Amino acid sequence: MKTIIQKLMCMVSLMVAVVYAAPAGAVICSSIADVYIDSAAPDENFNDKTRILIAYHPGKGIARGLVKFDIPEEIDAFRITAATLHLSSSYHTGGGNAISVRCYALNAPFREESDTWNTLNGGDFDSSVSSSGKLPSGNDWETSIDLTVLAKQNLEKLRANGMLMGLQTEGPVREYQNIASRESVIEEACFPYECDPEDFAPYLDIEYSENTSSSTTAKPVQTSTTSLPVTSTTSSLISSSSTTTVFNDTTSILTSTTTTTRMPGCLLETIYGENSEQVVILKYIRDRMLRSTPEGRELVRLYYGWSPFLVRMIENDPEFHLEIKMLADEFLEMVDQAW
Repeated sequence: MKTIIQKLMCMVSLMVAVVYAAPAGAVICSSIADVYIDSAAPDENFNDKTRILIAYHPGKGIARGLVKFDIPEEIDAFRITAATLHLSSSYHTGGGNAISVRCYALNAPFREESDTWNTLNGGDFDSSVSSSGKLPSGNDWETSIDLTVLAKQNLEKLRANGMLMGLQTEGPVREYQNIASRESVIEEACFPYECDPEDFAPYLDIEYSENTSSSTTAKPVQTSTTSLPVTSTTSSLISSSSTTTVFNDTTSILTSTTTTTRMPGCLLETIYGENSEQVVILKYIRDRMLRSTPEGRELVRLYYGWSPFLVRMIENDPEFHLEIKMLADEFLEMVDQAW
C-alpha cells in the first residue's frame, strides 16, 4: 500500500510540474482569509467554522461571507482578461437552496480571527462595482462565478481588502447556502465529522495578457501567503435593520452577467469517463487505501484542489490532455503490476 501511495504522489507531483511548465498568462489566487458575519449573532466570530454562510432568515437576519485572495501585485487591472471565482459546497455541514449572490470589493480589510457583524457594521463594501452569480442547491457541488468586471474595475480594493458576498436580494423569503471555507480541509475543524476530500476553499483564477493586447495563454504563478495589515471598518452601506435589502440597486453602475456552471471536480473522470473501469479502480484506491492514512488523505485533498484547474486546461489544450493521460496510464500500469 505504501508503494502505491508513493507512486500516486509522484503522479500528482508530475501533473503539477507540467502545469507550471505551461505558457504564461494565468494565476491561481488562493484565499488567505475567510469568515462569515451574521446579524443573528452580531458579536460572535465564526472563523472556526468549516463553512461560509450566505443567508437571509425572516426571524434572524442576514449572513454575508468575506474572502481575501492572494492576488500578486504585478497583475494590473488593464491586463486582466478573465477572473473566475471557484467555490465548493461544505458537504458535512449540510447544504441549502439554490441562491443568487452578488460580490463586491470591501472598502477596508477585515480580521478573520476576530471580526463580527457588529465590528464591521454588516460589512463596508463598494457598491459601485459588482459581479453576480448563482450557487447550486444541496451540499455536494462545485461551481464558478465570473468576477471579471469586479476584478478589472475594482482590483486595488479587491486585492488589498478582500471581497464581500451576499444574497442579491436579502429578504423577505428565507434563503441560505453554505460554502466550504479554508477550515473545511483541516481535520480538527471538521470534528466530529470527517473532512470531505472534494471540498476546497475558495480561490480566484485570473487570466491576463502579457502586454496590452488581448491574447492570453496559461501559466499558474506561485503567489505569496503574506497578508496585509488589517483594521476594523466603521461604516456600512446597507443597514442591518432593513427587512428587505436589494444589492442590485441603482448605485451599482457596473455589473457582470451571471455565469455560473457546474465544474468537473475529477480530472480522471474527465479523461476516462465517470463510470469507466479506470475510475472504478482509482476510486477503490482512494476510498480503501488513501483515506486510511493522514498522508493519503492529504494527497486526496491535493488532487481535488488541483482537479478543476487541470480539467479546464486539458479541455483547452489537446496536447496537455495527452500528456496528463499518459501520466495517468503509466500510474494505472504500475498499479496493475503491483497487484
